[in-house]
Amino acid sequence: MLKLTYKLSLSVLIYIIALRMKLIYRNALIKAIDEPMYSEIKFKIQILNIVQNLIKKIIILLLILSVQVSNSFAGQAEDNSVTALNTAAFQEPDDNRKKELTYIVLQDCGSCHGMTLKGGLGPSLEAKRLAVLPKQYLMDAVIHGRKDTPMPPWGPLLTQGEIQWIVEQLQSGQLGRHSQ
Repeated sequence: MLKLTYKLSLSVLIYIIALRMKLIYRNALIKAIDEPMYSEIKFKIQILNIVQNLIKKIIILLLILSVQVSNSFAGQAEDNSVTALNTAAFQEPDDNRKKELTYIVLQDCGSCHGMTLKGGLGPSLEAKRLAVLPKQYLMDAVIHGRKDTPMPPWGPLLTQGEIQWIVEQLQSGQLGRHSQ
């Protein structure tokens, strides 16, 4: 969508520049007819000015587009780095890390999903609700967060293996207030 907007903006700008050049050229011709003595020199100067202004506008447009393109590549690089972090370790956490993850779920997730995980600002994380949802859907929600909601992305803080373990524990009902 963003690329389409840039293409449309570029097309509109080129069209406006072309119309402006046509108008200036027409006015130069009219003046040349009115002043025959200096018409050829004035006409050449006006054409040079038009070309110079066009080049300035093209340079400005290219600078703007290059900044936009570099920003979009920077955004892709950030997205790729998050994915790289998540795919780094896809193994089950050890027992000490499981205790830490349980604490994170009960305290951090519980602050929005309710201290008993039965719902609050966020929806319930009870097994009967989560068991019917696909595991990858839940993992994506944890990794990337939920757009237009307070749910933050946990991908930069947890490995994919840790997130998978949390989702499996929540879906099976093994992770809750009693498992602390």
